[in-house]
Amino acid sequence: MYGDYSFVFDIDGTICPIKKKDEKYEDLVPYKNVVEKMRYYKENGAKILPAEFLSCLRAVRARADFDKQTKNRGTIPPTSLSCALK
Repeated sequence: MYGDYSFVFDIDGTICPIKKKDEKYEDLVPYKNVVEKMRYYKENGAKILPAEFLSCLRAVRARADFDKQTKNRGTIPPTSLSCALK
């Protein structure tokens, strides 16, 4: 049904509440309705791309030094969302 579709979901404010400075992503609880919708899309053939993909697109669009952007961006640790989509 969604085999030709790919989705990229931003984390902050979309998948989970906006992270505060004193919080870690792995401590945030994803919104149940969003996880259910993402799971539905995935089960029906859509590709769910990592949110890091957005950073890469922004870097390329801005013609920034891609290697510098990816090196300094850091990584997003696995969250309960990763487990929920499996």
